Amino acid sequence: SPQTNGMVERFNGRVATEVLQVCVSSHKDLEILLRGFCFAYNHRPQRVLNGITPDQRITSWLEKHPAARNPNYVKPANREIMSQVNEILDYANDVSHPDTVII
Repeated sequence: SPQTNGMVERFNGRVATEVLQVCVSSHKDLEILLRGFCFAYNHRPQRVLNGITPDQRITSWLEKHPAARNPNYVKPANREIMSQVNEILDYANDVSHPDTVII
């Protein structure tokens, strides 16, 4: 639907501005950053959801519609991934802002 398309475009725009601006050294680091971004996004209250998180919205919807559950669902990353994200961001920040040498 147009509403869903708008939400997808907004999410993709946030990925482009917040994640893809970070220079990473491997595909694994990029995957960790994307998983961390998704975790943070899904646990941040959203104005368009009347102040609840996307995770809360989906959980409450699935309680009302249990047959809609995907039996092959793989649980996404948990809060522990954020420490890995911080390590990658610290490294990326060091690389993009090397020490200056005054001669």
